[in-house]
Amino acid sequence: MSGNYKYLLFISALVWLNLAACQSSHKTVINYQIFGNVEKSMKNGQVVLSQFNPVTQVKTPIDTGFVNDQGNYKLTYSFNEPGLFHVNFNDQQSAMLIIGEGQSNIELDVEGSAKGWNKVKGSIDSEKLLAYDKFRLASNARVVRPTYEAMRTASKAGNHDAEIEAVEKYAHASEAHRVELLDFTAKEIGTSLALYGSMLRWTGDEEINRLDKLVKDFKKVHPNLKMTKVMEDKVERFKKVALGAVTPNIELPDSAGNLL
Repeated sequence: MSGNYKYLLFISALVWLNLAACQSSHKTVINYQIFGNVEKSMKNGQVVLSQFNPVTQVKTPIDTGFVNDQGNYKLTYSFNEPGLFHVNFNDQQSAMLIIGEGQSNIELDVEGSAKGWNKVKGSIDSEKLLAYDKFRLASNARVVRPTYEAMRTASKAGNHDAEIEAVEKYAHASEAHRVELLDFTAKEIGTSLALYGSMLRWTGDEEINRLDKLVKDFKKVHPNLKMTKVMEDKVERFKKVALGAVTPNIELPDSAGNLL
């Protein structure tokens, strides 16, 4: 093989690698949009779209829009990968969306008043998350709230025995509430992206095995998403602090500075 031919091969390889690098660094940016109508009480209000981190509870603003005289608004953002989003309407109402690939035109209509209704189209995952949240609120009002009110009433009356009984009932009601949420999730959400928007609210040792299965099933469908890793880490933290789990080794200095 001549020296000139080797040189040409070397140059060709460099050109190919440079083109590949340019292509990988200039991925097509896909713009998604969220639009809809605010029915009442918020004409000319501000609408803010934020990326929401359910672990840190931090909202990172992405786009801001305004409701026009007809009650319409539109928000846009560049889609990178599925994520959880928060839409705030003039600090009067808000909605959570979980948006996946291809769900580029989402219609979110809201009533506009505090705790008003909202409806979503164009994102099956967001529809499932909205259904979960409605069920969560209804379950809490039906199962947990009465025992909480009984606890407050007994406390205000200074009835110590009644308060102790109410606290016990509240604990059992909270557990029943969590079981209802998990039952709903397993049946209605499954491997939908909506799992990411719901599972981080759960606590309790009795749920760990079921949570573990849900996340493992989710990973089979969505193996490379950041949210998959976040949920795996959450379940692992549950496992480490569960009753019966083996405690990690602890090393602390004594009064003489010796590590024990």
